[in-house]
Amino acid sequence: MLQAIIKKGKVVAEEVSAPILSAGEVLISVSHSCISAGTELKSVGNSGENLLMRAIKQP
Repeated sequence: MLQAIIKKGKVVAEEVSAPILSAGEVLISVSHSCISAGTELKSVGNSGENLLMRAIKQP
């Protein structure tokens, strides 16, 4: 399955193994999806900062 991952400040699609399901859980096959530019691009922009600096900027 493909997963959007932030690497070195860029979003890449990588093949990952399917999660192992517990009792009562289901895995849903998604045929179409949308990434909202606002929230995800903010995450990409902040991905290069260390966690402490992000916490100071956004407590």
